[in-house]
Amino acid sequence: MAKKILCSWFNCMSGSVAVLLALAVASGAYAQPANPGAKITPTRAESVTSLIQHRKSVFSGKRSNWIGRPIAQIAKVVAPDTSCLGYFDGVSYDGVTDGTKVNGWAWSKKDKKAISQILLADGSGVVVGLASGGAARPDVVAGIPEIKDKATGWEGYSKYAHAVSAYGLIDSGRACQLHNSHDIAPAGEK
Repeated sequence: MAKKILCSWFNCMSGSVAVLLALAVASGAYAQPANPGAKITPTRAESVTSLIQHRKSVFSGKRSNWIGRPIAQIAKVVAPDTSCLGYFDGVSYDGVTDGTKVNGWAWSKKDKKAISQILLADGSGVVVGLASGGAARPDVVAGIPEIKDKATGWEGYSKYAHAVSAYGLIDSGRACQLHNSHDIAPAGEK
């Protein structure tokens, strides 16, 4: 199990910086405190359930209340062909228990910009994870001429669930389903 160090300011972070830091500490990297005199406390690798319960990483703020709710209560799902481009690329079990790290990329066709908030929902439409955008994806820019922003990547966490799909939150309470889905189960049950 990967060791990690959390800084006292970690619970207050949100957005893609929090996702990137959460992924770094969960995978064994060490976070540097914003204040050089801040106390750093070693802890064991946390589970996705613990991140949700303690409102850490992408689960800080109001978005944490979306876990366990039907996606239809949060946003209207719209057709991806006219609203967005994107993929739910993969899952990683490294440094995470009772769930996975997730990643992909998303682009709003209408706004011509990267999508910053991602919901992950199981096959019955219940939200089981969250992710934030802002990760560099030069491969996307190189492969799709209409996309100019390299920060189309997203990263986050999902609890175990079957047929998990990713949805990019776009303008006015709408969500656009990204391509691909994954069964997220304990490593021995895949």
